Amino acid sequence: MKKIFYIFAAATAILASCEKEIDLDYKDIDPLPVIEGILSSENTEVKFTRTRNMGDSVKSPGIQCESVRIIGEDGTAVELDFGSDGVYRPAQNIDVEPGRTYTLEVKNDGLTYTAQSTASEPVKTTGPEFVWAEFVDWMQCWEFLVVDNSDSVEKFLRINIFRNGKIYYWGTTSGKGEFPVDLGLYYDSDMEFDEEMILYDGDKMRFEIMTIDRATYDYLYGLQIDNMNPAPIFRCSDPDVTCLGYFSAMVTVQVQEVVYEKTKHP
Repeated sequence: MKKIFYIFAAATAILASCEKEIDLDYKDIDPLPVIEGILSSENTEVKFTRTRNMGDSVKSPGIQCESVRIIGEDGTAVELDFGSDGVYRPAQNIDVEPGRTYTLEVKNDGLTYTAQSTASEPVKTTGPEFVWAEFVDWMQCWEFLVVDNSDSVEKFLRINIFRNGKIYYWGTTSGKGEFPVDLGLYYDSDMEFDEEMILYDGDKMRFEIMTIDRATYDYLYGLQIDNMNPAPIFRCSDPDVTCLGYFSAMVTVQVQEVVYEKTKHP
């Protein structure tokens, strides 16, 4: 089941194949700029890198730029500081309001890159539960239900799963109204050959649910489909320069933390 979440039941929202982290790998071409930006009331992080060739196993560290700013609708700008880990963050948290549009501006090597994102109200969900489902063989799943959402409003989600402090998998899903989300974690049988996938009693699981905008959803979903190159959402001051990556503003990141306890099959 390596690098795939399996989905059960016809009513379940589709969660496409998921990667352990967002690996922006492309064909052997001149490196392209890549910007990854998340803005929320609790945490804001922006990282500027460049693509690497498929044969290069060394990941690019975050690159220091001339300036990185978050700009509000009223023109107020917040400068972000470059950290020792190669990630830009503000000195103080930025109060993100739903319905407001925010602009990420990055200047580097004489070029200016911009992307906009409108913050959505976070979804309301039930608490996560570990359940067993029989799909080819018994599989351990984690599920929750999106509730109190209008039938006319489509919500776009990114879900990060961490195990014992390290990324386990990530994925995207969407739906209108109330909709269930089932994440297949691993097969409890000889079908599971990836030791990294197996959950053990006492594993500390952290689930992050982000309500993202449509442009970011489309971009991340495109990455999940065989790492294809999705349509860029950043604009560059030089129209001949392509900038990859995403920027999404959200009011909050919903966090659920549980300790895994294995139960018997039904």
